Amino acid sequence: MAGAGTILRRHDNPDGQNLQGHVRQSFFGAYHFLTEHPEMATPLTRDLSQLRPDDIYQVDAPVANIWVDHVDEHATEHGDGWSYAILRGIMPPALGGTRQGGGGGSSTLKRMLPLVAQFLSEERRS
Repeated sequence: MAGAGTILRRHDNPDGQNLQGHVRQSFFGAYHFLTEHPEMATPLTRDLSQLRPDDIYQVDAPVANIWVDHVDEHATEHGDGWSYAILRGIMPPALGGTRQGGGGGSSTLKRMLPLVAQFLSEERRS
């Protein structure tokens, strides 16, 4: 499934890149977003089925706009191991973040959004 292998490698950290925090923050952000906006699961799941394993989902404008509004609305929320403030710090402005320049967690989030949508869709069918 597109993005899953990369997410697992980043979580397990075999290459020492230390991106586990990006995985954690992106998962919780995507999960909260999709539980608040379940209507986004269908287009994200559909788009995931059209990607090759190494492709990165490109957030389209309708999803991006709702995502950015969601991140702004919840900017100060946090919980055990997650924080929208931290998530915003690793995201570029186009994804509701504050990070300028390269790097950051945008590729992790782009991979995570459709994977979490797929997970939640399968969970609802069970």
